[in-house]
Amino acid sequence: MSNAHHCHAVGCDVPVPPKMHMCLKHWRMVPKAVQDLIWKHYRPGQEIDKRPTTEYLCTVFVSISCVAMKEGKPMPILVASYFDSRNERRLPQDADIDEDCR
Repeated sequence: MSNAHHCHAVGCDVPVPPKMHMCLKHWRMVPKAVQDLIWKHYRPGQEIDKRPTTEYLCTVFVSISCVAMKEGKPMPILVASYFDSRNERRLPQDADIDEDCR
């Protein structure tokens, strides 16, 4: 099992430093509002102690979903599960996929 860290975009295996979420190509596809939320909820050292906040994890999944939508790839399972059959939102208040991914 490798400890190498890679971009979290769907299907991307580009190596990135552990405190980085995505490769530059995919990071540039994340809307600025979502990038700001990632940094707002990032806690220095979380990549070392492996204890990111729930808010950070939710925001990361929003960013992964934004890139997946732009690339026409499947949504991450965790984010897809936040929507019920009527497509109602179940995400944290400051993470609005419909608005932030445009």
